[in-house]
Amino acid sequence: MQQVSGATLLAAKTRMTALGQTFRAASLAIEQRNAEHDRHRQAALRENMRPAEFLALFPNPPGSVEFAPEDAEIAAKQAQIASFTGTNTWVRDRLQRDIDMLNVQKGLKTSAYNRQLAKPERPLTAAEFATLYPAPTHTTDQTTITSGQTEANKLNSFIYSGPYPSPGLYDVDLLAGTSVSYP
Repeated sequence: MQQVSGATLLAAKTRMTALGQTFRAASLAIEQRNAEHDRHRQAALRENMRPAEFLALFPNPPGSVEFAPEDAEIAAKQAQIASFTGTNTWVRDRLQRDIDMLNVQKGLKTSAYNRQLAKPERPLTAAEFATLYPAPTHTTDQTTITSGQTEANKLNSFIYSGPYPSPGLYDVDLLAGTSVSYP
């Protein structure tokens, strides 16, 4: 406990006021970013996605991975045709028609991809939106608030540490780590 002048007390109160304004500004910035992200999310879930968003989610057209079931079925039917030795061509023709239909299905998947790429016909899902537009981070503002609260708590403790038991005596050790200095 040491004798403290009115200038030091005024500096502590002024600094606490400034920290309060900093808290409000940082909190407002966090709220604004969250509100903007929420508005963007609601619009994206309501409106059809843009071609750039579709391309970001689905950069490659359907290929061998997406066509694996059809390709396996085509290979099985071609093996049946190759092993067929009878004179009745009806079975062979039926298998060939099945192969042709599977190839048509593959073509339909590719054309659907190209159509969606040109003009997507559905809105983003919540998971797709989260992938493309992650929630904003507030690390800087939260760090500012946290460090400011620590300083404000120290200043508040300093102010309430006196003037008792003797007038003008305060615990100046509580000013350590704050921007208010004690001579």
